[in-house]
Amino acid sequence: METVKQRSRLSKSSFLFTTIMTSIVALLLIFVCINFDQSIIVLCIFGVFVIGALLFCPIAVKFDSNKLTVVFPLRSRSFDLDQISAIRMADTTADFRVRLGSDGFLGFWGKFHNKDIGNFMLYASSEKTFFLELKDGRRYVISCNDPREMVAVVARAMGTATAA
Repeated sequence: METVKQRSRLSKSSFLFTTIMTSIVALLLIFVCINFDQSIIVLCIFGVFVIGALLFCPIAVKFDSNKLTVVFPLRSRSFDLDQISAIRMADTTADFRVRLGSDGFLGFWGKFHNKDIGNFMLYASSEKTFFLELKDGRRYVISCNDPREMVAVVARAMGTATAA
């Protein structure tokens, strides 16, 4: 079996959005620091997004033996090869709608919806993504630097000539 590990870096748009939002929060804290209660509220909201990103924004994706693993800063999520029913390139121009999560702050992560895919979890730091469907019906869109290579490696391991 092949072993492949790829980094997942923030896209320019996500990096820019994160920088702008962090600056706005810093400015809000400066202007409302005289009112302690408002500062705490701003910090709590900002903290929720940072914790969410640490739990759901991927920093790497690896395939080793019979397991695909998405590595996050504070945890990892593994998918056994026998759980996977389909893997293919994702359409990055698709209309992804946020149900719960982030649409650019420290990546794109959380529960999303699309008319073609339906409901799915998005673990992405850029628009370079692949689609993963499990046999139990759960769907994921995941980013890495070279999703075509990851799709090809996993599809070969699944024994499919082309990615489903």
